[in-house]
Amino acid sequence: MKKKIKNEKEQIYFLDDYIPSSKDAGCKARIDARKIFLRRGYKSYPINYQPGKTFFSKVHFYISVFFRLCKIPRHSIIAVQFPLYYLGRISILFSYIASFKHLRTIILLHDLDFLRFGGKYGLKQKKGCRILFKAKNIISHNQKMTEVLEEIGIDSKRIVNLKVFDYLLDSRFPVSAHLNGNTVVFAGNLRKSLFCKNLKAINLKNISIRLYGVADNPTSLLSKNIEYAGCFKPDELPYKLNGNYFLVWDGDSLKTCSGLIGNYLRYNNPHKISLSIISRLPVIIWEEAALADFVVNEKIGFTVKNLFELEEKISHITENQYAEFQKNLERLSSSLSRGLYLESALEKAEADINAGEK
Repeated sequence: MKKKIKNEKEQIYFLDDYIPSSKDAGCKARIDARKIFLRRGYKSYPINYQPGKTFFSKVHFYISVFFRLCKIPRHSIIAVQFPLYYLGRISILFSYIASFKHLRTIILLHDLDFLRFGGKYGLKQKKGCRILFKAKNIISHNQKMTEVLEEIGIDSKRIVNLKVFDYLLDSRFPVSAHLNGNTVVFAGNLRKSLFCKNLKAINLKNISIRLYGVADNPTSLLSKNIEYAGCFKPDELPYKLNGNYFLVWDGDSLKTCSGLIGNYLRYNNPHKISLSIISRLPVIIWEEAALADFVVNEKIGFTVKNLFELEEKISHITENQYAEFQKNLERLSSSLSRGLYLESALEKAEADINAGEK
């Protein structure tokens, strides 16, 4: 018989691990999730140690984390953002502690690195997924990622689909774009987005491309119809984007989203989608991406097979279609800005856990 909790509200936590600050939007989803956990009544359980560079500092780091994890109250509900920053090797240890202390773990998936990186590194990361098998519930990105989790042996009954990441805003909404131009915006880590180096190969006549993000040598990316508009923090970026459409693409090719990073779009929810929605810019996304159906069904943009189609596809968008995109983006941006997608997923996960206790 399972032990009943006398004061369940006091025993709901989230593992509050270290989140580095950066102009790269990669941490935005984690920071927003932390705010939503707190707002929902989860208590912070800080594990914000950082490993040093020396052998002894690393040993001290792992010992400190181990004893800190051991102090989590038995039978607690605890949410974990996976993978953990600086704590990847602790995931296996945590899974054993969770079993021993009968912790009811909710995993919020940010990435599946064995899919994202593949090869020997990917196989190593797959072995670090033991924590997923021990979790009571997993918040997956979407149905495509859920199917991958099922393939590695995780029961689909324990999985909740997030659908799309939230994008919390502390102040006003960005001004809506208008169909008075044909500028396509791309925002991201331009060092990793290798296809940007080849954009000049597209014969751009009636559209232009505006790039945002971290870049080593942005001038090398420019041409007559391609410009670089700078790098901004994630909370500033929605107010800085200036264009008419938002491109969601990755990899090293203009013809398809190729390579491990490009192929990862088949499974994940790129945070660029959330940025596009909150900025109210209609989405242009690879037709084989996991969120392509979401974009089409929600009527917030359109898909492309390759980037050579951009000009033709944009030329066929009517004013009425664009107005419909804008209307739907406004509806979705209201939900994203308030964190309603993660709120809903957590509510389902909590209800499942509570049902299992009866």
